[in-house]
Amino acid sequence: MENILRIKGEIEIWRYEKGKIDGYWKYENLITNAGFDYLRKLIGNDKTGGINRIALGDNGTAVSVTDTALKNEIIRVGFNNRDYSIDKKVKFLAIIPENSFETSVYYREGGLYYDTNNEKILVTRLVFPDPIYQKTTNSLSISYNLKLS
Repeated sequence: MENILRIKGEIEIWRYEKGKIDGYWKYENLITNAGFDYLRKLIGNDKTGGINRIALGDNGTAVSVTDTALKNEIIRVGFNNRDYSIDKKVKFLAIIPENSFETSVYYREGGLYYDTNNEKILVTRLVFPDPIYQKTTNSLSISYNLKLS
């Protein structure tokens, strides 16, 4: 019997204003060729570490499996938490607090990275259909999920 492992990426973003939800978005994304290669090598014990950063940028250029970086990255942050308790899912949780920027910014793209001093691998990438704005008074909570099937 042959088992096939499939990985599907998904991002959820909550925007908060004064502690109340001000916006919500949910999108699927693709796993890059470099991301599949990285995950294959991680399973085979040829890599150490794990996915450790999420990045957001403002370029809406279409995604491709050959992408190796966001097109115009604005911010890259580590995770506040990882959750493995949900069946067949790894959930990466990050926060971009209010006042992270001096002026409002908008995001058009996002991705997960394996990021070390020696290597930076874009594992996933997506482009948002519409810009997601973050005012200086907004914070963002981001849940980036990898579903295994």
